[in-house]
Amino acid sequence: MTPLYRSRQYNWAMLVIIAAMSVFIGVVSSGDPEGGAPWWVYPFLLLTPVAFGAMTVTVTYQEVRVRCLLGWPRRSIPIAQVRACTTFERKWFTALDTGVRPGRGEFRLNGRRGVVLTLDTGLPVVISAPDPGELLRAVEKARSHLPHKSGG
Repeated sequence: MTPLYRSRQYNWAMLVIIAAMSVFIGVVSSGDPEGGAPWWVYPFLLLTPVAFGAMTVTVTYQEVRVRCLLGWPRRSIPIAQVRACTTFERKWFTALDTGVRPGRGEFRLNGRRGVVLTLDTGLPVVISAPDPGELLRAVEKARSHLPHKSGG
């Protein structure tokens, strides 16, 4: 099934900083072979967070799926559990703010813009998006295709 929305986003600031630190530590550690761990250990340790530097958000008629580069952390939210969806936009200086905390319902690689999904339980799930309006429309379109519950 073709997704209603798919977006891949990167935290470029984090990736550039980690790459620069890896090169610096790799060069420094290669100068003294007796001074510690082998040269490749330091860049490997610094490059490990790169797995969290990319995130894909996919919306289908059944669910909103959020997953990081290597597939963990990830979360699938059934569309039937979404009570409301709103967009948010913060000040420009929060663009470097990052938080990937699946247990808290937070998936922000760029903290400036995104959507907040309010679940039936009342808990919010914050998802950053480069185009929050499109993500909002996709979630609303999926919600409109849900079977209506009859009261009674």
